[in-house]
Amino acid sequence: GAIANMSSKSLAWALVLLSVLAVALAARGRDSPAMRPFGVGKTRGQLDPRARVHQDLISIKLETDDESEARAILRELGMRLVDREGSLPFWFIATPAGNTKRDALESFATAALNDDRIVYWENVFDHKRKSKWTATDPQFYLQWNLQYDASSPNQSQVVPGSDMATARAWDLGYNGQGVHIQFVDDGLDGSHAEFSGRFSLTDSYNYATLQSNPNFVNASHGTSCAGIAAAAVNNSVCGAGIAYGATVSAIRWIGVDTTASTAAALTVRSNNIGVSSNSWGYTQSIGDFISEPQASFDALFTLASRGILAVIAAGNEAEQLSMCSHQEITASPHQIVVGAVGDHSVKSRYSSECPNIFISAPSGDSEYYNSVRLGIVSAKTGGGCTASFSGTSAATPAVSGVIALMKQVKPNLTFRDIQAILQQTADRVDPTDSSWVQNAAGKWHSNKYGFGRVNAYNAVATTKNWNLLTRSAYYTSASLTGPFRRSPNTPIPDNTGAAASDTLTVTLRDDSIVEHVALFFDTDHLSGNQLEITLTSPSGTVSVMSSPFATGRTYSLSGTDNGSGQPLVAFATPYWNGSATTVSVPNYDVMYDSCSTADIPTPRSSGYSLGITAFYADGPCSNFVELIEAAADLGYSSVFIYGYATNIDYATTQKTSRIPSFFVPAYQDGIESIGSVTAFALRSLYTTGAANYHYMGSWRFYGELPNGSWTLKVKDVVTGNTGSIKNWILQFMYNAPPPAPTAGGSSAPSAPGTVSSGSILAPCSCVA
Repeated sequence: GAIANMSSKSLAWALVLLSVLAVALAARGRDSPAMRPFGVGKTRGQLDPRARVHQDLISIKLETDDESEARAILRELGMRLVDREGSLPFWFIATPAGNTKRDALESFATAALNDDRIVYWENVFDHKRKSKWTATDPQFYLQWNLQYDASSPNQSQVVPGSDMATARAWDLGYNGQGVHIQFVDDGLDGSHAEFSGRFSLTDSYNYATLQSNPNFVNASHGTSCAGIAAAAVNNSVCGAGIAYGATVSAIRWIGVDTTASTAAALTVRSNNIGVSSNSWGYTQSIGDFISEPQASFDALFTLASRGILAVIAAGNEAEQLSMCSHQEITASPHQIVVGAVGDHSVKSRYSSECPNIFISAPSGDSEYYNSVRLGIVSAKTGGGCTASFSGTSAATPAVSGVIALMKQVKPNLTFRDIQAILQQTADRVDPTDSSWVQNAAGKWHSNKYGFGRVNAYNAVATTKNWNLLTRSAYYTSASLTGPFRRSPNTPIPDNTGAAASDTLTVTLRDDSIVEHVALFFDTDHLSGNQLEITLTSPSGTVSVMSSPFATGRTYSLSGTDNGSGQPLVAFATPYWNGSATTVSVPNYDVMYDSCSTADIPTPRSSGYSLGITAFYADGPCSNFVELIEAAADLGYSSVFIYGYATNIDYATTQKTSRIPSFFVPAYQDGIESIGSVTAFALRSLYTTGAANYHYMGSWRFYGELPNGSWTLKVKDVVTGNTGSIKNWILQFMYNAPPPAPTAGGSSAPSAPGTVSSGSILAPCSCVA
């Protein structure tokens, strides 16, 4: 009525004003605080410096609600879609697509300011993402590895963020149901309440009785491993397992008098499984190298081709002068090798190191180093519980459990999908550690941590939105007539500081991307333990394939006992070039828990030796050369350093000291018995001859381009024992777009040097 009473002129002006107002509102609606729901009043987000945010996750509102469009926009801006913000329209959770997260976020923040497709974004705050999971299990409050709880006095020493975000993964609605985890171990107590209704007897096998029987009640190790991965939740027993809905079975193989091979144990009852968990390694002498039968590599490939990843422990030999690359089985790309990280987000001291470690997981730290470090809660035989399980044995089933959660989300994940997701979603812990190297593809990798510590939430959330890999995997040949082989016969300089070097040119398809590199190395050097072996890619990324423990001579200490009737064994340190063959220690003084030269006691008499403890609660000494020289000044005749191998700086340039110095390993049981006064060169890591190779693998080059010059360098760090680089071969697992279908409609790999029968990486020509 009011409009009807207006003059035509007034009506015209009113319509103009309404039109202008509509245009103005449309122009400012998205950017005006008044036009948005109640909130913080910002039109664009910022990198929030406040402590309680996830600096690698952002919450973002887009103009579009279409998930594929959102993924494309985020990819264009260097980000990756992680999840939706619940069921809220237009809102998504994103993270940087590469490993340089801070730089990627800053680049995104700059681009977002002028991108009209982005309505709003901000950091994801901790209080928005923290799980409120509670459980009735009596030891759940001790499970710092699953969910850090600042309110628990039993977790007061845990560094926040040391957990693997398992409870948050459960909040997404997954528990491993429908996925089968098999434990190749000393068995499993299937009658334990933690596995009630989920233990598969028909998928288990006992090599002690050669049948599927339940006689696993004394399987303490395997039961604890299974409990970490799959213990029941809310059953008022022990704690919670990561994939508490998964089915479990066991192969009783460890500690059994059997001739069954690794390949047999991995495959004997594998038809129905989804994950193979392997918390075991080979017994080896200190610094020794363990070769692996071809059948083992074929078994790993066979499982992987069915989407079953074998998860294998890196080992607990870091304190025994041994890398996990000294056990050849760890070099296959068809598995996940797992290291251990303690409750301070730092590598557990025992956890072995090598370039084929893919990922790490929480475990206890060394009880010899600090007895107050927390262990892992799990089940044990006879219906009992433990709160002190440790070792890479505990870290390995944690990763197995996470893979079970992922496979519940997407049962058709291939082994490469699982590896890609775990690589992208791992947490880079201890980021200032010198072991971290960023490769040319932007991927961070460490010989200690792999790609980082497993993050269950990130892995499961990413799997929900994961598109299966479309690029195919190819393998190059490892044969003596393969394309990437060199036989240089290059002499290795004998402790001159220089390295023997040789270069190999790789030419693959231009669209190839490296996933894994295997090095086959052959030398006639009599003590491979003295050699540092590195491989450098065309992009300049360096991978330390094998480290020396820098001694070519072993001594028996007369008049001593290692507790089993054998004399204690000592090794010459890098700080002495002496050539004595007999070591006698009749009298000695000991300096405990100090690295100060002022604390060295005065010798009680001439001819006394000084013993130095190289491990204690405050950490190892780093000034052994200074301590040895100070001991010489006081009149000591020799120095014996007792402790863990990792506390001795074998990378230090060898120095000549006035008095001999020796290292006495804390662990003696892995050292071969020798005559009481006999000195000998350590057993070679490498066999000689054209047909025998030391096989080492590396994930360090993941994502790089393969074509160009690859350089092998070998340095001898100890005088005495010489040799040369006889042969070396590189074998690649790489990806590329699948080839066009043939006339018959099928596809096949067309790369040069495609794998042939007998390859260590794959048993047949195939696209994995």
